[in-house]
Amino acid sequence: MIDIYVLEDNVNQQFRIEKMIGDLLETNQWETRHFDLFSEPDYLTNLVEESFPQIFFLDIDIHGDNTKGIEVAKAIREKSRTATIVFVTTHSEFMLLTYRAQVSALDFIDKTDKDDAIKDNLKKCLQKVFEDQGFNIPKEIFVFENNKTKIRIPLEDILYFETAESHRLKLITKTGQRHFYGSIKEVMQANQKLFRCHKSYLINLNNIVRLDKKEGLVYFDDDKACYVSRKYIKDLRSKMENLK
Repeated sequence: MIDIYVLEDNVNQQFRIEKMIGDLLETNQWETRHFDLFSEPDYLTNLVEESFPQIFFLDIDIHGDNTKGIEVAKAIREKSRTATIVFVTTHSEFMLLTYRAQVSALDFIDKTDKDDAIKDNLKKCLQKVFEDQGFNIPKEIFVFENNKTKIRIPLEDILYFETAESHRLKLITKTGQRHFYGSIKEVMQANQKLFRCHKSYLINLNNIVRLDKKEGLVYFDDDKACYVSRKYIKDLRSKMENLK
């Protein structure tokens, strides 16, 4: 199951694309959660969800603005690294520009092609998304917001949170780290799957490599480690056993 969204400001082209995609969904028995068409780009970017398979078919020229579709693609990519973006347009001369925009578009479909060719390209794009779903989409997104901070990251990328200084935390991920305003208590409320192993640390149980009870340390990949209070060791060992 996926989301399919189309940005097209020409009514005739809307009907054309809607029928083609509808036929493909019915023929292949593909299920969607949402299949919607839009002529205005503003609302579309509010529908982006990194935690769910989505494909966006975008016209480039919207109401005379011949780069609006590319701007929309950038906004989508800022919110999601997993969303599939496909440009469907008559402006083949902008193909290079779309790649320079670094939005990782899957394909560039020319609306001046015959219906059979367009439908075949639409099928290939949809088929890839349906085949990939469940493999490259993060299963859960960690979301944290307060009046100073907004974090949205795949839960599977998180190693641990550490108290850095007064009212500030450090988030350690598989690929880096960042500081932000917040407290351990606030992060615990944001996601109860994280485990508090120390007054200053909150860890992702799924990314633990080993526990050193003697030294009171829990290790992750690349020898990253944080402290474990003695009073939490028994509970931590039990939770680690349940994950096996």
